[in-house]
Amino acid sequence: IASATIKTELFIDYYGQDKVGFYEFPGKRQHPVEPHFREADPIPETQMPGRMPDEVVAKVLDILLAMETDANPELITMKVNEKPLQVKGDILAFLHGEKPIERACNQIREMVEDEPKLAGKVDILPLYTKLPQSQQDLALKPKKNKDRWRVVVSTNVAETSLTVEGIVHVVETALINESQWDPQTQTTFIVPKIHSQAGCRQRWGRAGRVQPGIAHCLYTESQLEKFPKHTFPEIVRAPLDQIVLTAKAAGVDDVRSFDWIERPSEAELQRAPHYLRQIGAI
Repeated sequence: IASATIKTELFIDYYGQDKVGFYEFPGKRQHPVEPHFREADPIPETQMPGRMPDEVVAKVLDILLAMETDANPELITMKVNEKPLQVKGDILAFLHGEKPIERACNQIREMVEDEPKLAGKVDILPLYTKLPQSQQDLALKPKKNKDRWRVVVSTNVAETSLTVEGIVHVVETALINESQWDPQTQTTFIVPKIHSQAGCRQRWGRAGRVQPGIAHCLYTESQLEKFPKHTFPEIVRAPLDQIVLTAKAAGVDDVRSFDWIERPSEAELQRAPHYLRQIGAI
């Protein structure tokens, strides 16, 4: 199993230390990344989905102005080998879905064009899976004009699945859209959730690929410490129909007594076999 955010101790404990080999490899990060946490009052978690698009817009504009005009230099200054270093480059911001991303991109475009020091110097690009490939390529491929700043506002797809080239600043919101399954109503729905600590740190690393970078966290350090350490696995928040069929084919008679690595809900362990019997699948 290869993973950047796996809960290793869970698997080691399940299979036994004498049976599991654990090998840790350094990530792709070539350069240091320094997190800059929110210093203002923390945004309550319940307000984050509504407020974060505007927070992203404000932070992106501040970073652009700091790079273009040298105003507010501490915003783009980090320590490397105990010495202050100003870092300038492209920006990757994370938001939790198509609508907040498009909202933020439109606001950034308007504000950039209204700012004489930035107008005509910035490309603002959304990135999410439903975009046509040609538009995704604009955000993913190396930019043709090196003299222009590039701002990419992305879903979680830029955390692990796709790599945005040339990123130096990451604006991190700790929000992720996550699918949830309700066994009672038998419906799947998408909700914005607080990301895990492991996932947040994975996002920070997007800033350290080409040179030292900064992760601008729109949450406080104390908030980060309260986030879940790991992302909840899909098996505890998804329908089990296919998994039960696979288990039955493998000789597991009673999925409720099966020794799961992470146990799904009792309601789903009852629902899935019952439904499969109703339709004659088992």
